[in-house]
Amino acid sequence: MYDIGEFVIYGTDGVCRVEKIGASKLPEMSAEKKYYTLCPVYEKGCEIVTPVDQDRIVMRRVLEKQEVMDLIDRMGELPEIWVREEKKREEDYKEVIRSCDCERLLSMIKTLYRRKQMRLAAGKKVTAKDMKYFNMAETNLYGEFAVALDLTPAKVKERIISQMKEKEQNQKASEEMENVRS
Repeated sequence: MYDIGEFVIYGTDGVCRVEKIGASKLPEMSAEKKYYTLCPVYEKGCEIVTPVDQDRIVMRRVLEKQEVMDLIDRMGELPEIWVREEKKREEDYKEVIRSCDCERLLSMIKTLYRRKQMRLAAGKKVTAKDMKYFNMAETNLYGEFAVALDLTPAKVKERIISQMKEKEQNQKASEEMENVRS
């Protein structure tokens, strides 16, 4: 059970603050059940009322600062999600979004960022579906990281992009060194 004032992830609604715990005043909800009243952090004026014992939507605590830092440090080791078949790729992306799993979201962002760079370098446009899922993943992940790190989502995005570019440059330098040795 979560406490009042605690930050949680509630499905694709992202980071929410637990405002109340108790019976709902809404007539369509059971007076005998306990409910969380959640307020999305990045969507002002919105409230979500959900049963304390619900298990259909992912609900979990926001990662701690050290967990976020460790995940960012391990970003280069995370596998990319390469799926050739477009329909299957979209299904996989939807599943990653629904999972609310930070590691999987970061892998997806990493993949879509790299895919974008490759398409642009080849003179191609970025697909609308790629952009859609890239933006969804960024919104969910950066919102959570921002709360954990006490930053804005924009600052988190800068940090992640910077880390990806640095990793890309290091990889290119390693490949060039390997080619020189050959």
